[in-house]
Formats: sequence, C-alpha cells, structure tokens
Amino acid sequence: MALRDPDIRTPLREWIRANRAPGLLADEMPIREGKSRMDLALIVETLHGFEIKGDTDDMRRVPNQVTAFGAVCHRATMVTTHTHLSKVVEILPEWWEIIVVGRNDFDAVEFKIHRRGQDNPKLDFRWMTFMLHKKEMISILKRQGKTVSQNTPKSLLTLKIKEVFRADTDELWPVVHEALLERQTDSEWRHYHLKD
Repeated sequence: MALRDPDIRTPLREWIRANRAPGLLADEMPIREGKSRMDLALIVETLHGFEIKGDTDDMRRVPNQVTAFGAVCHRATMVTTHTHLSKVVEILPEWWEIIVVGRNDFDAVEFKIHRRGQDNPKLDFRWMTFMLHKKEMISILKRQGKTVSQNTPKSLLTLKIKEVFRADTDELWPVVHEALLERQTDSEWRHYHLKD
C-alpha cells in the first residue's frame, strides 16, 4: 500500500518529538515570501526544515525546495519512501539528512536514517530577513535605536536590517528566532504545535 503525505506526517511529528531537541514544531511554514513551504519546521536554537515525499508525490519541485530550504534552514531533512530514494540521493546536497519511511511487519509507519545531516554551509541573509513580518522589522529596528514608522516601505526596512546586523546571518538569526516564537499567539500559528 502506497505511503502518502497524510500517512507520514502525523507519525513523523511523533518521531521528531521523540528524537530531536525540544522546540516549536510548525506545520507548513512559509519561506521565500510564501513561494515555498516547509512541511514541518522545528524551531529550537536553530531552524530545521523537513520535507515529506510520499510514494505518489511529484519530485519536480525538489530542486527549488532545496534552494528555498538552503536559504534559511540551519539543517534540513528529506523524509521519503524507497520509491524516491535514489532520486533524492542524486538531487540533495550532502548537508541534507535523508530519512526513509516505510511500514514494518505490523503495518506501522517507521523511520530509518539513511544519511545523517550536517550544518548548512551558507545561509542567505536576505531571505532570512524576509521571514520577518513588517511589524516585526519595525519593532527590531526601533529597539536598535533606528527611526522608522508604519509607513516605511518594507524594502527600506530590509536595507536597514542589513545595515544594523552587518549582513551577518549569525547576528540576525536570534531576533528572527525570537519573532517566530512570539508568533505562537497569532492566528497564523493555529496549525502549529508546541512540542511537549
């Protein structure tokens, strides 16, 4: 029987809860201004994105997803079935983790690490900045003593953020991290799950 995204996603959440550091586990987190999404995102001290590819999923978008995840994720994991494994190994950069999902003798979904991941060698400052909402940019810049208002265009806010944080993703990430965690109370986070 084919394994599809809905068959994989719920057990994967439980696997992440049991096997990864505590943090906020989010469904369908938009990245690159909504042009791409992470199936699951684990927000701890870093951002770890998970992409699910079930037996019937189309693989044509994977190269674009690799670029999107690579821009903002400190680590990334592809969770796929044996159907797509050879293609995934061919496409993914070495720093991506690969987990193979299948069914055991009792028909339960199980996960096996095929390749362990590494830290992303290069994050993108611009795309990390775009993870912030405009109101969050304004708040961050005001805390840094910059004069900005609700009418300041987002493009100018982005330039000011770049100036303040010297285009350094290591300096920017802690404030993005804080902003993401504070969104738990916003309506957009209604589908996101706080890890136990």
